[in-house]
Amino acid sequence: MRVPEVVTVSDARSRLSHLLSELAEAGEKAEPVLIGAHRRAQGVLLSVAAYENLARAARRPVR
Repeated sequence: MRVPEVVTVSDARSRLSHLLSELAEAGEKAEPVLIGAHRRAQGVLLSVAAYENLARAARRPVR
């Protein structure tokens, strides 16, 4: 998986509906959206399906 481009906070704000629609449509296959200031990632938007997969994996016991 390639590292996604960081979206600025102002771009994310103006495109939030579009970004969320894209995440919902792609589901668990959606690429994460990195958001930050000065092109440095400070947060991540994930689809609900991707989040649920990560949460499930985090709860699994390590063998």
